[in-house]
Amino acid sequence: MKRSTAPVSLECPGCGSSSRLWHSILLRLFVVFLAIYGLTAGFSLSRHSLAPHFVYLAESFLHGHLDLIHVPAPPYDLTLFEGRWYVSFPPLPALLMLPLVALRGLAVSDIAFSVVLGALNVSLFYAVLIRFGHGRALPLRRVGHG
Repeated sequence: MKRSTAPVSLECPGCGSSSRLWHSILLRLFVVFLAIYGLTAGFSLSRHSLAPHFVYLAESFLHGHLDLIHVPAPPYDLTLFEGRWYVSFPPLPALLMLPLVALRGLAVSDIAFSVVLGALNVSLFYAVLIRFGHGRALPLRRVGHG
């Protein structure tokens, strides 16, 4: 099976829009869902969740440890092995948080991080659906402008 060497188009497949308009749609989706998720989270945006595993794991990674150097209280879903606490989940969220934790330490809110990542996922999912032909682009008409 031969792979195509054609460059990936930045245009919305099947909708005939320019790449600028296509990126505008994705950005609008991101902003709308960021607002929705942010309003849903409310005052919790500045705090940790009840189980901020990945913030603590990112901090441990920055110090060269696979085990947690600080353990959140209570240690929900953590695994104690030979006197050390470990996060039993795959580490991707902690890896994505590394730059933020490097800058702000344990003050990074995993709730705010989840809100931003969730809004980004909506745009990415929409782009994938359009790219693989399982949907059509959102209509760009404004209400009342026919």
